[in-house]
Amino acid sequence: EAPVSEVLLLQEAWLPPIREILDCIVQIRRISGAMPLVVVLIGKPGPDTLFTATDPRDREIWNMKINSLGDPLVHVETLVKQ
Repeated sequence: EAPVSEVLLLQEAWLPPIREILDCIVQIRRISGAMPLVVVLIGKPGPDTLFTATDPRDREIWNMKINSLGDPLVHVETLVKQ
């Protein structure tokens, strides 16, 4: 069995990064030690697909909030590239 190398958190990008979500991210990082945490953003579901591209403005907001945590082991990625 391979060891876990990072934690992925799937997040709807159009929902703002409220304090409760940021606190949850901080708690996950405390528990995970030196393991990186990747916040994977998804866009609003479309009529034909569940996973869509993230609005660039939403990604910018998430990046800003995640960077404000000051934890170099937490970063943002998008599931679907534009």
